[in-house]
Amino acid sequence: NFLADTQRFAGRPVSGDQDISSIQVTANDGYGKTVTDTFTLTVRNALPVIDHPIPDQEVICGNLYSYTFPDYTFSDPDDDPLTYSVRLGNNGTLPSWLSFVPPTRQFSGTPLTGTHGDYRISVTADDGYGGQVSDPFTLAVRSAIPTVQNPINNQQAGVWYRYSYVVPATTFEDIDQDPLTFNASYHSRWSQWLNFDPETRQLSGTPKPWHFLDTSSIQLQAS
Repeated sequence: NFLADTQRFAGRPVSGDQDISSIQVTANDGYGKTVTDTFTLTVRNALPVIDHPIPDQEVICGNLYSYTFPDYTFSDPDDDPLTYSVRLGNNGTLPSWLSFVPPTRQFSGTPLTGTHGDYRISVTADDGYGGQVSDPFTLAVRSAIPTVQNPINNQQAGVWYRYSYVVPATTFEDIDQDPLTFNASYHSRWSQWLNFDPETRQLSGTPKPWHFLDTSSIQLQAS
């Protein structure tokens, strides 16, 4: 609006009013004499803003990852409706196991064996008028912890008889199928006679008479 008495322009542009307007102001002296001045009024688009940054995320290989960022993560000062897109790192695409649904703002997927690592993901909000803002976060895919699938039964050894036991390969399992390394610890003051070979998973040794009736607690660890 223009108020001639105060020579004042006033108004509030709303969403969709982004434009460049040429405005003419004419002064009239009341005796048929006029002069005109022209100026340009540019209504610019206000950029979307990040109100609540997306926190870093973490998932274990083999587990379902699902995350929906809140609708209040971004806002637009013009109240323009926002659309969303994602990219990995510098304009890369998401890994094949991870999907993103823009209308619901949901990430989901199950990281596969060998996909552990840190993924830097950027979420971009677009107001449809050239205004964009991006919020990056890190999705850390962790290797799964090995588990005991077949516990080892208690063992017995005889004095002066060589004891030998190979831990079965099926005792432990790693869902990532990562190669496992092994070590053993003993909880007995007399278990120095017992040796463990981590390459072959073999426990072996010959107990002496002073080891008679000794009970050793052996802990095997896979990593």
